[in-house]
Amino acid sequence: MNVIIIGSGRVGSELANMLSLDGHNVTVIDTEPASFRKLGTSFNGMQVIGSGTDEVLLRDVKADEADVFVAITNKDNVNIMAAQVAKTLFNIPKVIAKIDDPTREKGYLKHDFGIVSGTHLVSAFIWNEISQRPFKVCQSYTSPNQVVRFEAKEAIIGQKIGDLNRGDDFMICGIIRREGYLSATPDRVINAGDELVGVVRTNFIPKLGDVLD
Repeated sequence: MNVIIIGSGRVGSELANMLSLDGHNVTVIDTEPASFRKLGTSFNGMQVIGSGTDEVLLRDVKADEADVFVAITNKDNVNIMAAQVAKTLFNIPKVIAKIDDPTREKGYLKHDFGIVSGTHLVSAFIWNEISQRPFKVCQSYTSPNQVVRFEAKEAIIGQKIGDLNRGDDFMICGIIRREGYLSATPDRVINAGDELVGVVRTNFIPKLGDVLD
């Protein structure tokens, strides 16, 4: 894939190296030349000085041929503007923007690109570490709906997916087994070793433990 990353900070540079090592063509754009030092000497992609919102610069780096565009600077406004340019002017298939201010996140969800909230990810991680729940929250605990993952424990092994679903409050969406990902049809039986992915209303989370136990 051809990937353009806006921002060569700690997260941007690590992501660039990961994608580069994975064999993708990566271009990193940043306004500060010194920021490219974080990429290290092993990075073999392109390093471009400039703004990720600059249409001319993006044409020069062939943004119209990009498969993925990630705006991950430390400024929410820059990330949103860059994502809008990438999607509107260059029609890049997958566009992702980082937003750290959770109060502004909902206002951008209607746009045709992905939003990643560093604030939500960190808070969800810490909640998972200190919570005694038999599941892990994958999103912000303040969102109306949550994605959760959990291992099949003895209490639910042998049950059918439909037996655990609770209408709009909780629904299992998929099962991860050794042989791969399986759809969560209501009559599918849960096996030992299964990992399940579901969607739960945030206000139902206190009751979800009782369903899974």
